[in-house]
Formats: sequence, structure tokens, C-alpha cells
Amino acid sequence: MKPDRSNYEIWFSDWLDGNLSEKQIGELKLFLKENPDLEEELNGLAVVSLNPPDLIFSGKKGLEQSPESLSESQFEHLCIASLENDLTPGQKAELDEIISRDETRRKSFELIQKLKLKPLAVSFTRKNSVKKLTIGRKIFRLSVIGLSAAATIAFIVSFFLPVPERGTPQIVQNVTPDTFTIETRQAIIFKEEKPGTDQRNNNNSVRKSVPEISVSEEIVLLAEMTDKEMTDSAS
Repeated sequence: MKPDRSNYEIWFSDWLDGNLSEKQIGELKLFLKENPDLEEELNGLAVVSLNPPDLIFSGKKGLEQSPESLSESQFEHLCIASLENDLTPGQKAELDEIISRDETRRKSFELIQKLKLKPLAVSFTRKNSVKKLTIGRKIFRLSVIGLSAAATIAFIVSFFLPVPERGTPQIVQNVTPDTFTIETRQAIIFKEEKPGTDQRNNNNSVRKSVPEISVSEEIVLLAEMTDKEMTDSAS
């Protein structure tokens, strides 16, 4: 940085204090040659100088205090600071000197050392209730509670529902029996044969126009008539 009209006052102050190097002094002289008005200002400042007076304070010894001259509040402050380990080595030495010379203050120091309280082992079981949840956390917690309740209800309902038996699946089919219709113009009379009865002697009780069919001949007759009708319908 070179001297100019924006910072020449700093250069003047450093020159008066003797803080400029030989190179900087040469730059300052070159600047003053280019600016003679500022050179006159610097010469005016060089005339002004302050010399400290030779003063002696004769009563300064009375300002000094011994450790025993400390007030009671200052002594208690030192004792508390010692209890909290806040004393510097110098203050610690001063306090030790006080309690070694004054028996009353030594007892006060020992009494203050017993005032230290130990924290109780107390646990707050409901400290989580003091915490405040954000809106997002409240919505998330309510959603979890709702889903848990729905899952619990679904589990209970499914527990009481009947469980189908495991086995081979069966297909229910509608079985329609094979039937056939017999159309005939003659009446069919079913006659049960009794043992020991002569069939020839009972011919008069049945009309001659209706043929008699025994139970044993029923199936054969029905089959023959069905085949005959099926043949006629096919032709």
C-alpha cells in the first residue's frame, strides 16, 4: 500500500510513532514532494509532542489489602467458587492463606463445603406425556392406532368364524333317473300270485278283453313294449 490523499493520515501517524521502515519513509518523502501542502501539515504535527510528567503517588501502599482484609461476602464468594472448582491458582492460594490464619473463617469454609447437594435418583415415568407432538406425528400415531384396532377386530371375527373341514372336494350333481313313458290303449292289471292258488280257476273274475300280467312278467312286458314303440317312432 502506497501513501495517497485517502490514507496519508495513517502514514503520518505511523511516522510520528516510529513504525515505518526505511523503504516506507522514502515513499512518504516522495509523496510529500508531490504534495507540498501535506508536507506543511506533517511538519506542524511534528512540533506537537507529549512528555509524561514525573509523578509519585505516596499513598499507593494504602490501597493494597491483605487476604485477611476481605469482606465476608467476598470470602463466601471465594468459598463457593472453590466448591464449584472455579478458582484460579492465585485465588486458591489466597483462600488457603485466609483459612490458615483465621480459625473462624476456616470453620465457615468447612460449613460451606457441606452445602453441596447430591442429585436424587428420581425417574419420571410419565415424562413422555410432557412432550408435544407435531401435527405430522399426531396424524401418524392416530393412523397406527386405527389400523391396529381394525386388525384386532378382524382377527377376533375370523377366530370365531366356522372353519370348513379339509378333505376331498365333492361335486354335487343332480342325478336324474332314466325314465320312460309307456303309451298303450290296454289297461295293465298287476296281479299278485298267491301260493297254492290255481291261476286257471280265476280266469272268470277278469274280463277277457284285458290280458293278465303277473308280477314276474312285468319287466319283460314293459321292455318289449318300449322297444316296439321306439321302433315305430323311428320309422
